[in-house]
Amino acid sequence: MERDIRPTNHPTPVPHEDEGASFRYSIYESERPARVGFQQLWKAMTAVVQLDGGWIWVQDADFRFVDITYGGPCRPRMSARSATGRRRWDLPLEGVTPEALAAHQAACERHEPFSCFEYRIRDEDDRLRWISVSGTPYFDEHGGFLGYMGIGRDVSAHHALHEEVWNWEQRMRSFAEYSPGWFWEQDTQFRFVRFWGQSLEKSQSPYSQPIGLTRWEMGLQGLSPEQMAAHRATLERHAAFHDFQYMLKNGDGGEEWYSISGRPTYDQHGAFAGYRGAGTRITPQRTMQAEVARYQQVLAAVNAMAEGLNATRRLEDVLQDIVERAQSLTGTTSGFVYLAGANADAMRLVLALGDIRDFLGTRLQPGEGVSGIVWQTGRPLLVNDYPRWPWRSRQFHNSGIRAIAGVPLSVGGQVLGVLGVAQTEPERRFEAQVLTGLEAFAPLAALAIQHSQDLPPTNGDAP
Repeated sequence: MERDIRPTNHPTPVPHEDEGASFRYSIYESERPARVGFQQLWKAMTAVVQLDGGWIWVQDADFRFVDITYGGPCRPRMSARSATGRRRWDLPLEGVTPEALAAHQAACERHEPFSCFEYRIRDEDDRLRWISVSGTPYFDEHGGFLGYMGIGRDVSAHHALHEEVWNWEQRMRSFAEYSPGWFWEQDTQFRFVRFWGQSLEKSQSPYSQPIGLTRWEMGLQGLSPEQMAAHRATLERHAAFHDFQYMLKNGDGGEEWYSISGRPTYDQHGAFAGYRGAGTRITPQRTMQAEVARYQQVLAAVNAMAEGLNATRRLEDVLQDIVERAQSLTGTTSGFVYLAGANADAMRLVLALGDIRDFLGTRLQPGEGVSGIVWQTGRPLLVNDYPRWPWRSRQFHNSGIRAIAGVPLSVGGQVLGVLGVAQTEPERRFEAQVLTGLEAFAPLAALAIQHSQDLPPTNGDAP
């Protein structure tokens, strides 16, 4: 310990062997009653540094270091000689702003206690170390200021860990900035505690107010109870999971699909700390998968119908088979076929299934209703909210139809009729895929009509 400078009003150090203590330097002692407070403060601080491996420092009334005493099993190679006789703000400190150092000096000049003032300084091996110091002033029996006494600790490991965490967070933020998904975190009870990621700002995440909820409290859809129970069991086993998919309704009532993956996290003692993972919106992929599955169904149905055309069957049976398959693939409540008469001045509803079967035989003119426009233009047409559609046929005013779609049955550029489906459920809307499915069946229906010798006579109307 260095004592190059010692003010006359500072307690005089004397050697002392304190049994059980691990100090290199003497402990201040005095028999003068005026210095009892100093002694009590010293003993309290020595007890602390014995536990955490820090050191005690003492400054005189001019804030110059006069004593530095190390304690505990860990002895950092800090140079006491380089500090003795100098004020803290005169040392080559780093990692602290001039404003912060000036504020620390002002607090000392006001004789105020301070806590956890941190800075960097080089040790005896010329390595930069982070130091944290706390101190309190001490006074003589008349209240005269004698100096400061405090404790110092090497907190380099803490700063290294903090820097590592900060760098990790920066890497994760950079990754999240360019990631199409988002990141999430849960506590030990599987409750969401945090979300972050670029897609959150683009409203690509289903999580508006899920903080504090578990995943099974969010009303997920597209899952069976067994699937959700299996996912929950995976979490309770603290196992990792990948590509767990589910669906939620968006603000417009549409379906949005998501995929998430996660891994358990643990604290420094190995105790389970929760889960952390990533999620992404997969609605386009799910939509494409559904389209592929639908096309496969349509292809299978068309192939089956094509084989059936080779057999001798009545046109009515063939058309009914086609309409039923179209209804099944599109999930609609009604299906129909219109055929044009020989003079091509009207069409008649020759086949009506489902909710519109009572309108069988209805006739319409070219351009009347959906089927009349399809017949007239030779182009497919889909209409949602049919009751408010201005070109609807009056003959179907009380039909209950909410959505309707039709495609032309054409051979060699001639429109022979219309194949269509309709929906009477109020909330049901048709997507473009409905027309795609109908168009797959239309060539078969048109071919059956062309080769049929059982064309019914027609003169008339359509919806």
